[in-house]
Formats: sequence, C-alpha cells, structure tokens
Amino acid sequence: MVLFISTGEIVFLLFAVLMLFGVDRLPEFARTAGKAIRSVKNAANDIKSEIANAPLRMWTPARPSRKSPRKLKTPSSAACSGYKQLLS
Repeated sequence: MVLFISTGEIVFLLFAVLMLFGVDRLPEFARTAGKAIRSVKNAANDIKSEIANAPLRMWTPARPSRKSPRKLKTPSSAACSGYKQLLS
C-alpha cells in the first residue's frame, strides 16, 4: 500500500496510462522521469555538500585585495567647529 492506494488502483492507473499514451511513448516518459529524479537528487546532494563545507570556508582567510586603501580626508575646520557646538 503506497500512499493509501491499493494494488488494484495502481494496476488500473498503469493500464489507463498505457492506453492513453501507447506502448511507444511509455519508455520515453519513463526515461524523462528518471532524468528528472536524478537531477533533483544531484541538486539535493550539491546543497548538502555546500552546507557541510560552509564552516570550512567561513574560517579560511580571504584573499587580500590588490587595491590600495583610500586615504581618509581630514574634515574642514568649519565642520569640526559646528560639530563641537552641537556637542556642548
């Protein structure tokens, strides 16, 4: 009993699919379904491996940047005096 479907119902569904699509197209559908299931399993395994390897990558140091850091500009005296007046 799969998903509350009896054996007789499964046989009837298979017979209906066979009559609807024919003998020629049935292997093609099975092949396509197999490829789809395989691709879903591969994607799930890829996600599992990414999650398993994430802590390892989190602690590895990042590659240093090749660009030189920007120099900070000193604030103007007018901006500093206005800021000092706000604080007092």
